[in-house]
Amino acid sequence: FSSIFHITTELETQTSSPSFETKINETTKMAGGDENMGDKLEAPPDFDGPTSRRRFTDVLCTLLLWCMWISMTGLGIYAVQNGDYRLILYPLDYDGNICGTDYGDIDMTDYPYLYYVNDYSGGVCVKECPTLENHTDPYTLVTYNG
Repeated sequence: FSSIFHITTELETQTSSPSFETKINETTKMAGGDENMGDKLEAPPDFDGPTSRRRFTDVLCTLLLWCMWISMTGLGIYAVQNGDYRLILYPLDYDGNICGTDYGDIDMTDYPYLYYVNDYSGGVCVKECPTLENHTDPYTLVTYNG
């Protein structure tokens, strides 16, 4: 019991010290001070708040969200059962071949990299990335290492 009394006495001493009051006053001044705060607003005793008028207002948006979730889940299940994940994970060349795989009629396992020829037609599957030795860019006619 004496330890609780001792802790209580220490807290009273700390809160009544001038340094503690100075810190509170400095904090109040930084927040704009009491003079700028105005009177404290108080609600009437019979005020129940806005909770009595609350209701669910976004029924249509909630239904659309649930429909989207259900349809995307169904699409995901269909894609896992009937699709091929390699179409997402590996690059496709301009002819629809999947680089680095044996998919369809053509074995592309020897060509794991995609080299983009231009911005519009896609790229070509290659064995290794090209280097810039004695290469001239046909669009700007800039020669690299040449």
